[in-house]
Amino acid sequence: MPDTFLTGRLQLLPLCNNDEQFILELLNTDGFIRFIGDRNVRTLEEASAYITKILESTSVIYWVVRRIGDPRPIGVVTEIQRDYLPGPDIGFAFLDVHKGLGYAFEGAQAVLNRSKGPMYAIINPVNERSKNLLLKLGFGFLEERMRDDELIHIYIWER
Repeated sequence: MPDTFLTGRLQLLPLCNNDEQFILELLNTDGFIRFIGDRNVRTLEEASAYITKILESTSVIYWVVRRIGDPRPIGVVTEIQRDYLPGPDIGFAFLDVHKGLGYAFEGAQAVLNRSKGPMYAIINPVNERSKNLLLKLGFGFLEERMRDDELIHIYIWER
């Protein structure tokens, strides 16, 4: 079971089966589809199956981010061990109404603070908001690479 984190404004809790409504909403935002990818999750049943797949994986961790004192989820911070990276990849996605408020920075920083080694991040090169956040978190550009017929930028963070 992944750790739970508290920051000044947020709590990061492990993804659970009860998060299907939130996951359905998040995966269908324009930003998620454009910058992360369309997961073709359109129903609560598909969201539930998506969550089950994540929970059964040993290489994927999703933390659901909530504001302290508010039970409604606002985003996720993820850690994924990808077969083409030597260390875990950190990711983040937030509902549109909660973007630009520093929540992704705060949540990602909590996950990075517990990291024992280098962390990686993968972004779509046109995603300036994520690029700026990674730089603010202390990531440096590592390389540009083609992956599944898409150009990606890989960043690295080292303690």
